[in-house]
Formats: sequence, C-alpha cells, structure tokens
Amino acid sequence: MNMKKVALGFLILTLLIFSHLGWAKEDRTFLSAEVIQQLIDFVVENNSILRSQRKIITEIESIPLPERIWDANLTLKGGLGTAEDENTYVIRTVPSVSLGLEIPLYDPSKKRDILQERVAFNENLEKTKQRYNDLKNSIVSNLLNKIARLSQLDNEKKNLIKLKSYLKDNLSSLEKQVKAGVEEPDTLWALSERIMNLDTKIYNLSSQFETLKWEIATTLGGEKWQELLQLLDEIGI
Repeated sequence: MNMKKVALGFLILTLLIFSHLGWAKEDRTFLSAEVIQQLIDFVVENNSILRSQRKIITEIESIPLPERIWDANLTLKGGLGTAEDENTYVIRTVPSVSLGLEIPLYDPSKKRDILQERVAFNENLEKTKQRYNDLKNSIVSNLLNKIARLSQLDNEKKNLIKLKSYLKDNLSSLEKQVKAGVEEPDTLWALSERIMNLDTKIYNLSSQFETLKWEIATTLGGEKWQELLQLLDEIGI
C-alpha cells in the first residue's frame, strides 16, 4: 500500500471528524487536533497486536545473514614422530606439529544459494513490515471511526440539552397561561412528558458515550487501557 495514499486517507478521515466537531461554532471543540494525535500515538505504541508485530520484525532483523562465500579451513595437527641424532645415531621419539590451510575450489552454486537466502530474507522482512503497516492503518482507522461516533453522540446530547432548556422555558410560560385559563392543562402535561422523554434520551446517550469509551480503551489500549481511558475522559461535556 502506498504510504502517501494511507496518510492522505487518514487526513481526509480526520477532517471528516473535525467537520462533525463544529469548528464554525463559538463553543469549545469536541476534541482538539493535539488530543487526536495523542490518542493515535498512544494506541499505536501500546496496542497488543501492534506490539507483537513489532517484536516479530525486531526478531527477523536480528537474524544473522551468511556473508562469506569462501570457506577456508585451518587445521592444526599434533602427534609423535622419530628423529635420529646426527652424532650418536640414536633414534628418539619427538613431538610433531603440522599446520594446514585448506581452500576449496570456487563453487558458484554456493554463491547462488547465499544470494537466494538473502532475497528470501528481505522478502520475508518486507512482507512482515507490510503486514504491520496494514494492521496499524486498520487499527488507527477503527480508532478514528469510534472517535467520530463519540463526536456524534456528544453533539446529539448537546442538542437535546439545548432543546430541553428551550422546552423548560416554554413550560414555565405555559404554566402561567394554564393558571390564567388561556391554555388547557392537557397542553402542560404533554410538554412535561416531552421533557421527561428528553431526559431519558440524554441519559441513554450518556451511557452509550461512556460505554464506547470503555470499548475503545479495552480493545485498543493493550495493557495500558486504563491510561487510554483517562485520555478519553477528556472528551465530551
């Protein structure tokens, strides 16, 4: 996969997230660019799947490759021999040592085998790195999609809270009209019921928001999921 295309895809997805955050509004943003990058870096560093893949890459890179094509053998032999004294003509037993150097003939097949082994090693390493990059891209994309969902839940909750505030103001005004006989009591009860339904929806959105944060932390944060949850606690209202 072309890394420039991957980076561009992440940029587009991030911009789509920010488009949900309401930058044009005067309210504070749902999540800053710095926090998003912090979350991405944290997940990439601590996700158990990615950590395992990086360990595999390190182990492969540490495997020594054959470099020598020529194999020279140096041998040292020792034993006992005989020697005749020039003066007495006595034959004595003396130690003997021999040093030998054996250089085999050039073998082109051996060079070919070494080159093939290097090619296979490089191909295996490249495939492993590509698999790691694919997994990283998938996990980061999953993270960004879940953050986008958090943004959606957060915005829905904010909108319902604003609507509830508006309806409560109307309820106060309607109560005065009912007391004055301008409006029927049924109208007041209908509006009160609508406000209670909004309370239920707001509670459900809050629950979904918190559940999704736990899901992100426990599935993507590896052994440091609790630290990731603390980062996610900075999100939302």
